[in-house]
Amino acid sequence: MQRSIDVVDNRRVVVSVIVPVYNCEATLGAQLQALRDQAFDAPWEIIVVDNGSTDGTQALVEQYRATMPNLTMTSALEMKNGAFARNRGAAVARGEIFLFCDGDDVVAPGWVSGMSRALREHDFVVGQIEVATLNEDVPEKYGNNGTNDRLLNFLPYAIGCNMGVTRRAFESVAGFSTAYSKCMDIEFSWRTQLAGYSLHEAPRAEVHYRYRTTAWAHLKTAISFSQTHAALYKRFARFGAKRMPMKQVLERYKGIVASLPQFWKLTRPQRIGLAFEVGVSIGRLWGSLRYLTLYP
Repeated sequence: MQRSIDVVDNRRVVVSVIVPVYNCEATLGAQLQALRDQAFDAPWEIIVVDNGSTDGTQALVEQYRATMPNLTMTSALEMKNGAFARNRGAAVARGEIFLFCDGDDVVAPGWVSGMSRALREHDFVVGQIEVATLNEDVPEKYGNNGTNDRLLNFLPYAIGCNMGVTRRAFESVAGFSTAYSKCMDIEFSWRTQLAGYSLHEAPRAEVHYRYRTTAWAHLKTAISFSQTHAALYKRFARFGAKRMPMKQVLERYKGIVASLPQFWKLTRPQRIGLAFEVGVSIGRLWGSLRYLTLYP
């Protein structure tokens, strides 16, 4: 199901960039600066959605509003939940195109125009994730944006920090599900594709992604997100989502057990990678118990 947006008169195209934030004072300035520097010749707006910050995030946004007339801020205080914050942003947005990015990353030059260009032809798109600029010791330049990842041996997905969707598609699936505090971008992506809106890449839309800085932070993040994999399996198994073959699961556990005694001899990237693998395994086991469905 595709939809082309009328761009004969650019003044009729309004793009809404939605930025959910929670305690992003340390990083949000770089993102707002990058958005302020975007070159885009059609009317567009930036909506920062505060999800209950207790630091100086709100004051920082107010400072930038002085030089960014298209910047507004709204609050989503009723529920501390990224999906709820994104839905609140969409509810107040004026555009026919919704672009989602996060307060701890930085959009590259041309991001708004690149995403908007892709959404002239498609209802649902994801941009490139670049990881070298904001992080140290990463062996690769580009990260996973979800298009080549068959989590649960199922559909691709759009990572939420570089996602674009038309209002029509967003509203047809009732936005993000607030039942998911993590992996809401994956759940939204799968539900949107099952509704008939295929996912496409926006080749000229790049976001500089910021990793956590310590192995402990990666471990906690992996545990948190991987719990939800069991919930996703329970929700989408009837549509074709599958468990990882037990042989692969056992091989992953075997590799973890063999690597743990050497943890402090590993390089920093290797320690982070191992911590992430341990977190995934712990999270999936815990999620299997929490959601009463086996997904190791």
